[in-house]
Amino acid sequence: VERSRGLGDVYKRQVMDLEERLESRKIVDQAKGILQTSLDLTEPEAFRWIQKTAMDLRKSMREVAQGVIDHAESEK
Repeated sequence: VERSRGLGDVYKRQVMDLEERLESRKIVDQAKGILQTSLDLTEPEAFRWIQKTAMDLRKSMREVAQGVIDHAESEK
């Protein structure tokens, strides 16, 4: 019983991790679309822009992508 409870916790953490990764991917994809439109970049160029900016600023790609989205929304 104790072992199965421990496995349940492991599965819950895995599900939460996968949900977080999916949400991050959605945010990065949305930001790529914004960059493609606003900076006339290809999809790989937009991805690389987010990736390089994240490395340069020592932030996660999700944080950079969210910043792109927030900036685009503030420009509306």
